Amino acid sequence: MQQSKLPAQPGAELNELKVLWAIDVFDPEPILWRHQEDLLNSLIEKAQAGRKKVTITLAHVLSPEQLELQLEFSKPWLDRYVPAAQKALDERLNKTRLPQQRMTEGKILVHAHASTRGAVQTLIQFAKTEGFDWIVVASHGRKGLQRALMGSFAENLMIHSDIPVLVVGAEATPSAHERFKEILFATDLSQESHQALKKILPAARLLGARIRLFHGVVRPIEPVVQSGLLLASGAWVGVPEFLKLEYDRRKSDLREWMEEVQVQGIPCTFDIEESIQPLPHRIIEIAKEHGDSIIALAGQSGGFSAAVLGSITRDLVRNASCAVWVYHVSDRP
Repeated sequence: MQQSKLPAQPGAELNELKVLWAIDVFDPEPILWRHQEDLLNSLIEKAQAGRKKVTITLAHVLSPEQLELQLEFSKPWLDRYVPAAQKALDERLNKTRLPQQRMTEGKILVHAHASTRGAVQTLIQFAKTEGFDWIVVASHGRKGLQRALMGSFAENLMIHSDIPVLVVGAEATPSAHERFKEILFATDLSQESHQALKKILPAARLLGARIRLFHGVVRPIEPVVQSGLLLASGAWVGVPEFLKLEYDRRKSDLREWMEEVQVQGIPCTFDIEESIQPLPHRIIEIAKEHGDSIIALAGQSGGFSAAVLGSITRDLVRNASCAVWVYHVSDRP
């Protein structure tokens, strides 16, 4: 597989990191709030150890849908709800366990229509305008009818944001990101995934984290296997030979990616394996086995999934004990 090389010299450094912390000021669940605080505190400590500056801004998007109002905001509605949201945001800001000197004034953003996607776009536009590097958000992992009725702000944000999104799921635990020791980068070895890996390197340097590359080899569908033959390099070969050739090719690609990362001065290893387990389940298992702090992946990737921000990423966010980091190919470092 032909891939563009990572640059010979280290990429852009994150000397000052601006983090937008997207919250729901009316969310009564304290556990997810504490998990996000723990993650951000760990981030601040790691940045300070490397003499880097981190600033964090709380933001809440006020929309009719979030208040379960099936209408558009008019001025009387805005006059009623905006002060209440601002008061709740200020209370959160005053009570946070994060260093106050790292916090900036909180922002209430208003989206007048009953649309989750529109509310997400309001946040993304604010993040772009203000030059934020990362967005941190929590996901409750709602499923079934509850998710269909309420939508998912975090999932829409992962899909549409071209700024890296770090999601803390309902199963996340503080110990997972305590030291930000290792980033597990799950890849399908596509060009988009390779571009996302480049974007992660400055963050890995800032965190002082090593990178573990992981690729799961998906076996051919059963009717193809039963045929006993597959086409490889213009010739028909037996299935076992084809699988070995494919496995060796992908292993070679991973080794090349690993060496490119190592040239940047970042410790890197890789894992490749065949597994009958669903990919999200195996990725989560590997993250636990190695004590990984973050699972990272590209927001757009070719064969990894028809919709990597669909089933695979949702499963990771809902079940991983560590945060999940989504990078689009157009992301900044």
